Amino acid sequence: MSPRYKAAFACYALTTLLLIWFGVQYFFASELRPYHAAALGQSLTEMPANLQITFITLYRSIGAGMLSTAVAIAFLLIVPFRRGELWSRWALTVAGLTFGGLSTYLTLAFKTATGIDAPWPAAIGGTVLIVVGHALAAGKAKV
Repeated sequence: MSPRYKAAFACYALTTLLLIWFGVQYFFASELRPYHAAALGQSLTEMPANLQITFITLYRSIGAGMLSTAVAIAFLLIVPFRRGELWSRWALTVAGLTFGGLSTYLTLAFKTATGIDAPWPAAIGGTVLIVVGHALAAGKAKV
């Protein structure tokens, strides 16, 4: 692999690690994230049982989505991307930008609506890593 292609690999891999980090946090959460608790004005334990299970289920779904996206990106990165297959670069970028773009939009919308900070820098950072990885991998793949 050329240095540019290795750098692209690193960008995609770092995005995967971010997804795993946040995915595990959400999937195994037993309390609301601080910014959600602040927006709701209460902790999870202060909510009725039906709302507690609703929020925990939503968190686990979010975590599962992050972990599933991370697994898909990791597979694409380790197998076809390393072989230099052109389609894998596009598949990595589409998967990453779909999740990253939507996450960025949602976290910024939350901040705008509530005035409370959510982890929007991580969403933007992951999205930027995908774009940089895509640009670095340009022209080096096999058709």
